Amino acid sequence: MHSTFQRIVRAVVLPRMALPRPALFTRNSLVPRATQLTWNSVSAGAGSVASGRLFSTGSGPAGQSGSSDRGSFSFGSFFSAVKKHFTKTDRSNSQTAQGTSHQEQKNDEMPKIDRSKFESILADANKGDASCQAVVGMCYKLGLYVKVDDTEGARWFRMAAEQNFAPAQLWLGICYAEGSGVPQDYKEALKWYLRAAENGDADGAYNAGVLYSHGRGTEVNLAEAMKYFRMGAEAKHPESAVNLGKLFTSGTSACEVNHEEARKWFKLAADQDYAPGQWNLALSYFGVGGAPVDAAKAIEWLTKSAENGFPRAQFTLGAMYMQGAEGLPQSRAKAMDYFKRGAESGDFDSLVSLGELYTDDFVKSDLSNMDASIDAVKYLNLANKVRPGQPHVNALLGFHYSNSKDASTRQVGMKILTKESQHYPLAAEFLKMVEQRATSQ
Repeated sequence: MHSTFQRIVRAVVLPRMALPRPALFTRNSLVPRATQLTWNSVSAGAGSVASGRLFSTGSGPAGQSGSSDRGSFSFGSFFSAVKKHFTKTDRSNSQTAQGTSHQEQKNDEMPKIDRSKFESILADANKGDASCQAVVGMCYKLGLYVKVDDTEGARWFRMAAEQNFAPAQLWLGICYAEGSGVPQDYKEALKWYLRAAENGDADGAYNAGVLYSHGRGTEVNLAEAMKYFRMGAEAKHPESAVNLGKLFTSGTSACEVNHEEARKWFKLAADQDYAPGQWNLALSYFGVGGAPVDAAKAIEWLTKSAENGFPRAQFTLGAMYMQGAEGLPQSRAKAMDYFKRGAESGDFDSLVSLGELYTDDFVKSDLSNMDASIDAVKYLNLANKVRPGQPHVNALLGFHYSNSKDASTRQVGMKILTKESQHYPLAAEFLKMVEQRATSQ
């Protein structure tokens, strides 16, 4: 079944090798990139193992974007591990935010600790309480009640880690992986991740799997990576489940291709409302890697991922609405909506698609709709910041600049088009259009 739907989906999965050569734009028909997807046209965001964060700092919603923001940590099971201490130090108020478990914390927020409670925790930490030492380490890491001091944070994590406290072992591993407060040392990071994993920490298992899969701190060992991803996945760690599913999708020296098994793990993550899990499950139903196609389920999970803020899902769904693919109604309005959502997260193809759509409006108005031109330039400049120097983006920007009411801006546009026209046909077509317009005026 080689439908438009499958072509769009497979295009999203394959890494971008080079921007495709689009059909030449005309003044009557400027076709947005969303309708020009080719097998090599769009970057994946989900093709390789651990294509999101390299090192997990937790398993909650904060991890869905695939970024690693050093200033915004997700603590995994840390809260439930310190719950006992919080209730111990304040028995009269055991149901306050300080005493709630990780599952009760909204978005993995740090429990609110008043100054007197912090002093009590610090005192117990100095007496050797491992959970308190880990809390103090986190306070130094985040600058809570003390100045940010990564070295001091790592020192407190080490004291707790050496007492076999799993959350501190995880965080000491993160310190070594980041080179935060200690020299960067992936071998040492792996050692502490493994210790955390052995003590039941799913984040530690995930991070160990990532290091094994990338060969950091060790030789590449996909069998060990699979072992630790499975350990994390069986503890319902969504990132681990997604990576395990990817291994079964592609097949490796450690496992054969098994789409049923892959979908099982993707669904485990997807059922936790984890957007990358929903995205990967959608890709599986799209037929990625030769998996059996189920268009209805693919659209269902793609939509869930897009609604949960996953940029690649937002772009893909926008592209499908632009085409009216596989039973979806053709809707420019819905396409624009999803492109704008993807653009808010800095998705390159969403930004360029918006630039093209507004360029289409500008061309169809016989170059009179300057508001459309302004909007196009806005999104194209944002795309240029995400991925500088792309001929397609430069050609579009050159076209808009060369039609500006400002003479100096027009000169800039002509220089861009002249340069890009030497190797990019669209720029040559735009340059011809601008020159013909100038001659006719």
